[in-house]
Amino acid sequence: MSGRLPLRPGGEIEVAQRERFAAVGRVAATIAHELGTPLNSVLGYTQLLLQEEPDAHRREKLAIIESQVRRMIDTIQGVLDRTRGRQTPHAEVEVGAVIDDAVATLSPLAATAGVTLRTSIPVPLPPYRGDAIAVRQILINLVKNSIEAAGSGGSVEVAARADAEAGIGPALALEVSDTGPGVAQEERALIFEPLYTTKQAENGTGLGLAIALGLAREHGGRIVVGDGASGGAVFCVSLPLER
Repeated sequence: MSGRLPLRPGGEIEVAQRERFAAVGRVAATIAHELGTPLNSVLGYTQLLLQEEPDAHRREKLAIIESQVRRMIDTIQGVLDRTRGRQTPHAEVEVGAVIDDAVATLSPLAATAGVTLRTSIPVPLPPYRGDAIAVRQILINLVKNSIEAAGSGGSVEVAARADAEAGIGPALALEVSDTGPGVAQEERALIFEPLYTTKQAENGTGLGLAIALGLAREHGGRIVVGDGASGGAVFCVSLPLER
């Protein structure tokens, strides 16, 4: 484990957290900048290959590569915009489509890990305005974390609903639950700290949950971790519907 904050009076802890988030933001901006050029190169070559009129099967695979590279570029641009203090434009978010997209992106990872990945999305969901890329990134980070926690033979479920009692007024609730070992009470505040991780060094950076929390807070929301109904952990993201 790493990244534990020393115990300090409340105000000093908040300052330390802000400083650590700022430092992580600067590192993320540097990495994002360095990744931008090669990703744009990959995108360019993919588009050139698509122009060569490949067969339908190859075209489908190239189109998937193109769409995923575009998403990476959009995510990187979002990181750079936030580090530069730019306001991310909010628009109507098709929450169900964002969930489906995040789940589809991580389905290969779940299959490789032997984890069942499913969704529970009521129709209709309440209309929500926000940054679709940020909402997707929150889900990607939480679902990836839960897949790793669930392990072979486990399962992860992504659910969405309206929540009138979220503590922040009417909210959109996104829940990611898994059948893993759960999160010990003493770990629940620490797991959202940048660079704190309980995983082996090669399996985690300690940034996924911190980034998810930061994005939720940018939307005026929060993330709470608790016990799942049938064991494991459940991460509940509350995003206010009225801002």
